[in-house]
Amino acid sequence: MQHLLRALKNKGHLDKDTYERIYPVGSQPARFYGLLKMHKARQPNKTPPFRPIVSAISTYNYNVSKFLCDLTEPHVPRDYNVCNTFSFVHEINQLPTSGKIMVSSDVESLFTSIPLDECIEVAITYIYQGNPLIKISPTDLKTLFSFATAETHFSFKGVFYEQIHGVAMDSYLAAVLTILFFGHHEKAG
Repeated sequence: MQHLLRALKNKGHLDKDTYERIYPVGSQPARFYGLLKMHKARQPNKTPPFRPIVSAISTYNYNVSKFLCDLTEPHVPRDYNVCNTFSFVHEINQLPTSGKIMVSSDVESLFTSIPLDECIEVAITYIYQGNPLIKISPTDLKTLFSFATAETHFSFKGVFYEQIHGVAMDSYLAAVLTILFFGHHEKAG
């Protein structure tokens, strides 16, 4: 990744400030931990299931993830999502609900279930449609996305692992890419 970033800077595809902000220095591996899902059903005296988190803070690809998130986020289709619980409640309260039923569903392991290659292609398409003056080539942008998502390494109990499906929880890109992916398919109908 360092080699690619230097090449992009030397070609004039990254300005000096951006390069210095995203170039990895003194990185560490991501750390894996879990948050207990206290709201989930479980057997008496059993530990509740946990939500796996891969903390990417200070990893080699953390700042590149932030950079790509900033490039992608403005182009996410907004027609089919809400910003937070408060806006969701506000929108629901505005709907006529007499004689209607609301259904909610949950996707298990959402971030790690998205088809990453397709999602990256969708992100690149949206970035170029929304920012035609971008200097980074689609191939180099795809490589940066790969570094920021598919090449996530983490440690757990002293053993190193590689994220092999989707995007790791706690990645800067996880929510943005997931919302983009689903928004794109909702928009396409």
